[in-house]
Amino acid sequence: MSVLLQFIGDWGHALAAVLFAALGIFLLRRRQEAAELRTLSAALLLTSAWALYVSFGGVSKPLSGLGESIRNAAWLLALFVMLRRASAGRQGTIGAVVAVYAAVAVLILIQTVADLGWRQLTLSRDVQAALITSTLILRMMTAIGCLLLVHQLYTAWPARERDRVALLLGALAAMWTYDFTLYLIGYFAPPRVTALYALRGLLMAVLAGVIAIGLRRDLGGRVQLSRTLTVQSLSAFARPLRRADRGGGGADRDDRRPLCAGDRDRRGVLRGGVGAGAVAIATPAGAVARAGRQAFLPASL
Repeated sequence: MSVLLQFIGDWGHALAAVLFAALGIFLLRRRQEAAELRTLSAALLLTSAWALYVSFGGVSKPLSGLGESIRNAAWLLALFVMLRRASAGRQGTIGAVVAVYAAVAVLILIQTVADLGWRQLTLSRDVQAALITSTLILRMMTAIGCLLLVHQLYTAWPARERDRVALLLGALAAMWTYDFTLYLIGYFAPPRVTALYALRGLLMAVLAGVIAIGLRRDLGGRVQLSRTLTVQSLSAFARPLRRADRGGGGADRDDRRPLCAGDRDRRGVLRGGVGAGAVAIATPAGAVARAGRQAFLPASL
C-alpha cells in the first residue's frame, strides 16, 4: 500500500469513528427510552469502535475482522428491533423473516470463529488458505443476507413513514454493498483490493453524514406528530365546551331574561379562563403569562 493510500485509509477511518461516535452519544443523551433508539445508538458506537481500531491498527490485525463482525451483529439487532416496531399491530407472522435473521447471525458467528482460527492457530499453508477463502465467502453471504433484510424492512415499514427511515436504510445498504464488492474482488483479485480497503473509511464517513440527516428527519417527524396530536386533543376538549356554552345561551333566550352586568362578567371570565387554559397547554411559559394577563385582568377590573 502506498503512502497516500495509507494516509487516506487511516484518516478516513478516524473521521468515520468520530462521526459515528458523535451520533451514538447524541442518541444516548436523549431521554426517550425507545428500544430502537438504544439499539441504534449501540450500533453507531460499535461502528465507531471498529473504525477507530482499523485507523490505528489496519485491516490486517486480528481484531479488525472481529470488530467488523460485531459491527454487523449490532446493526442486525437494530434492524430486528425496527422490524418488530414495523410489524406491530399487523396480521400475519414474521417467522420466515426471523429465520433469515437467525441464519445471518449464525453466519456472523461462523466467520468470527474462522477469523480467529486461521490467525491464532498454527496451521499449514493449505489449511490457512482454505480458511481465508471460507472467510471471504462467509462475509459475502453475510452482506447479501443483510441487504435482503434491509430491503424487507423497507417494504414492511408503513408507507406513510418510509421517508423517515429511507436514508438510514439506504446508508446501511450502501455499506453492505461496498463490503460485498470488497470481498468479491478480494476473492477473485486479491492484489487489487488494497485501495478498496483504504477508501472504505471515507465511505463510512460519508454514510455517517447521511445517517445524521436521516435521524434528524426522523426525530423532526416525531416532534411534528406530537404537535399535531396536541392540537387535535385541544380541539376535541374545546368542542364540548362550545356546545355547552351555546346550550346555555339558548336557555337564556328562552327565559327572556336580560343579562345583567354580573352575568356578563362571569361569562367573560369563563370564556377567558378556558381560552387561557388551552393556551397554557400549547405555548411556552412566556406566552402563558401574556395570555393570562389578557384574559383575567380586564374581567377583574
